[in-house]
Amino acid sequence: MRMRNRIGRLVPAAVAMAALLWVVGCGGGSSTTTVPPTPPPSAAGPVTIYPGTVSVPVSGQAQFSAFLASAPTATFTWSVASGGGSIDGSTGLYTAPSSIPSPATVTVTATSSTGGTKGTAVVTIVAAPAGGLALNLSAVVVPAGGTFQFSATSGGNAVTPTWQVAGVTLGDSVHGSIGPSGEYVAPLTPPPGGSTTVTAISGSASATATVVVVFSNASLNGQYAFSYSGEDSKGPLFVAGSFSANPATGAINGIEDYNSTAQAPVAASPVSGTYSVNPDGSATATLTDAAAGGSETWNLALVASSQGQTAPSASLVRFDATATGSGEADVQNTSQFALGVFNGNYAFRLAGRDGSGEPLQIAGMLNANGAGIIGINLCKDDINDGGTNSEASPDTTLHGVFSASANLSSNGRGTLQLIYGANTIVTNVNNATYSFAFYIVNNTHIKIIQTDPKATAQLAGDLFSAPNTDGGFANSIVKGNYAFTLNGSNPTGTRSYAVGGVLVTNGSGSVSSAELDGGLGEDLVLTSSSYTVDTSLGRILFTITISSTTRNFAAYPASNGTLQMIELDTDLLAGGTAYPQTSTATPQGTFAFNLTGNGNTTSFAEQDVIGQVAIPSGVVIPLGNFNVNDKGTLTSATPIENSSSIVAPDIDGRGTMLLDTKPANYSFAYYAVSGTTTLVIENDGARVATGILLKQF
Repeated sequence: MRMRNRIGRLVPAAVAMAALLWVVGCGGGSSTTTVPPTPPPSAAGPVTIYPGTVSVPVSGQAQFSAFLASAPTATFTWSVASGGGSIDGSTGLYTAPSSIPSPATVTVTATSSTGGTKGTAVVTIVAAPAGGLALNLSAVVVPAGGTFQFSATSGGNAVTPTWQVAGVTLGDSVHGSIGPSGEYVAPLTPPPGGSTTVTAISGSASATATVVVVFSNASLNGQYAFSYSGEDSKGPLFVAGSFSANPATGAINGIEDYNSTAQAPVAASPVSGTYSVNPDGSATATLTDAAAGGSETWNLALVASSQGQTAPSASLVRFDATATGSGEADVQNTSQFALGVFNGNYAFRLAGRDGSGEPLQIAGMLNANGAGIIGINLCKDDINDGGTNSEASPDTTLHGVFSASANLSSNGRGTLQLIYGANTIVTNVNNATYSFAFYIVNNTHIKIIQTDPKATAQLAGDLFSAPNTDGGFANSIVKGNYAFTLNGSNPTGTRSYAVGGVLVTNGSGSVSSAELDGGLGEDLVLTSSSYTVDTSLGRILFTITISSTTRNFAAYPASNGTLQMIELDTDLLAGGTAYPQTSTATPQGTFAFNLTGNGNTTSFAEQDVIGQVAIPSGVVIPLGNFNVNDKGTLTSATPIENSSSIVAPDIDGRGTMLLDTKPANYSFAYYAVSGTTTLVIENDGARVATGILLKQF
């Protein structure tokens, strides 16, 4: 059996581009951006066209491109409706008619070389700009980090205008820059909304073009710490490591620690291979990896940077027939590859199994002194080991030490020992020393993976910097709405379990309202609940009452506002993350999607899903693509059908969403966290699973 190890975090502002793109276009008549009509969702089809909607002045030109997720190398044949201008059938270069047709909107179609699959885009023909200024293209697609040469003419003669990007002369780091000669340089990830405008100004005349920035290999550039947990053919699998990505060569090189049920743990094993990033922000990495039996494959969904830099993180799924698993990759701050960065309090959560094979969940707070020491009597944690738990009082014997390894300066890798003393409440963890490898993301986030033989335990998780207010914690540290999901099982690991919901706290010890879904029931409303906060190290104990049943959860606050949380009951155990809720609105935009869980409540057939979901403003039919690893059975680029739906959330931010695909249907409750983050829990009998949607830009 394996315990889910979804360690939560506050997500940076934006994430990778999804399977469908509705681009804000602009009329050619001024430097003011205008929004063209949004085509209905059914207009897009499985082929994504960039841009999806755009305005082009009479006789102007626009360059289209297309992408088919199920066949990334497919070529396309282009066509346009009669009377709507012309388009080069092989290149996608569109030329608008010399006068505005009636109606003024025309349809451009791309037909793939693979099975004749089609997609469409909508062009609105508008009047030529006042003053006669014209650009060589009114719309263009530029890969992240790429360039495009703009030029301007007036009355057919070349002019040297003043150039702006998104209204800023010569541009900025978020939307891209442009030189005095008109050479546009795209940011390394798409800007907010996925597109921007380039404007030429000459005297009183101006003309504007839409620039769609799509992901490229340049978006995954630099050094990343990664981790994932899942299953191979023998049982639980935990992997963590560090890799560098070189967009110039498409090469990945790094190391990983590999803890598999099928073999002894492998430490700092070299990995190398190649990667490729698609326009929608999906990516594939194929690695040569001795620890994994020779090779492994990853599917990723990149998270875009709001500052226009490389992707700060990516969702990751192991995607080959040998194993499956879900996790993430986070860009590393290489200047902080030192033991001294571990200074102060860290909230943490570990998940896996003990040496007897029973499920084990641990959450707590430890204190590091900046010199590699985790002091005794300065730490506190809660343990649920196969139903035997520390509900009555937390364990305070935890201590340990951080140590450097040969890979610390190059990959941020070192070793960690967590030591439990004789007073440990849970017998199986009594007088135990657990050995881990750690990988530094930065001084606020550390990934850890156990390196002991499986007879000791198999655990993995994350550490997050926590408030350094020892002795001064109070009930007020928990105030407002928290959305959460937890994954786990019954004590014997024979039945999977998940729970999610929203807790509304008042800052003085009461949970004034809440809703729960999952293994305890669907859309449950709590009858009475409360919480207490330990003043010494911030341990929060939630007592949640549903009718006559009481459930117990312990949580530890991190500096990013999240709570590392586990369930402390004898019949169920689980772990996850609670996020402070800043929005209760329907998620809108394009999202990277990651779902992890089991095929049903008894077989523990691991399933991990990664893909993209698009929910444009005002649209109730989500679209996108899924890649599914069903414990080694792979399904790639399965489209979300237009029978899917999303229902607006209630006052607590809980809504429902149905995502239909031909192989499987997914019925979710979702919990809004913010404009960029939404949690989901599956509410049907097909799977016991939780997931996250992260807005791509």
